[in-house]
Amino acid sequence: MDDRHGGDFDGPPSDPRATERSRLWDAAWAPSDPSGPDLRRDHPDRWVRFWSLPDGRRLPEGDADMAVILHRYRTVLEVLNPERAALTVVGADWGPLDGVGGWTRRHLPGRRPWRISSLADDGGTPGTTFFWASEGVATDDLDDLLRLAAVDAAHVIVVPPDMSWVFAPYDGGVDVLVIDSDSRGAVRESLAPWLSTHPDGL
Repeated sequence: MDDRHGGDFDGPPSDPRATERSRLWDAAWAPSDPSGPDLRRDHPDRWVRFWSLPDGRRLPEGDADMAVILHRYRTVLEVLNPERAALTVVGADWGPLDGVGGWTRRHLPGRRPWRISSLADDGGTPGTTFFWASEGVATDDLDDLLRLAAVDAAHVIVVPPDMSWVFAPYDGGVDVLVIDSDSRGAVRESLAPWLSTHPDGL
């Protein structure tokens, strides 16, 4: 499977880990696919966004900016995961005809196929998204993926084993979704200086 040029695979796997992961995901986050935009649309009451650079700048302009981004990403993860439990990284990818197909898959160590979505994107364009999962990932091992996410070179979310929260980094910030409203409020309050200043929170 790794000899493919894209991030596609033949079909949803039938192994028990994938089945249990789907059960937990759907119980917590249905009807969303495991992607930041879907989650933000479907669960606005669980969502908060933090900017990864001052004033909402999207892309780093050098090493100093990247250091700021990594500091903020790591701090958000520490608030969400103070016990530093092993995490699951889910990567979204596409087939070989897509210009970015295979980018994310190649950067996920220990990746296994998880699920396939054939829903249209935000613009209404039909397409197929392939979701890969890598389990048991330590927070300290996320930096390379976080750097890629910060420049839109990988599309990932990070979740704990119980799926109780979602960390979705992107070029410009990170979307955080938390099932428990009290916990979401605490996360929002503890990181308030990094909140978006836009009225819609974007």
